[in-house]
Amino acid sequence: MFQSTQFAIENRPGLEDQNLDNAMTTLRRLEAPSLLPGSESYKKTELATWLSDWHLVSFLQTTQLFSPVTPSYSNTLGSRVLIKPR
Repeated sequence: MFQSTQFAIENRPGLEDQNLDNAMTTLRRLEAPSLLPGSESYKKTELATWLSDWHLVSFLQTTQLFSPVTPSYSNTLGSRVLIKPR
């Protein structure tokens, strides 16, 4: 499932720094903001590999960049609906 170990394993200031600046710098280096849906490129593969890092995913959870999403439920038409807290 996880294919990368490039992100710092834990936050040890001076040895291994987990911080948002490092993550954003890497995203810019990988040109994440300029990648478009539907286009295929080695850059997408490189980005996907970098994002598939357990330590990065775990760190991003602590940054409050993403809102928690409650479990989905099925509406009367059978479609799944996600409920996002406000």
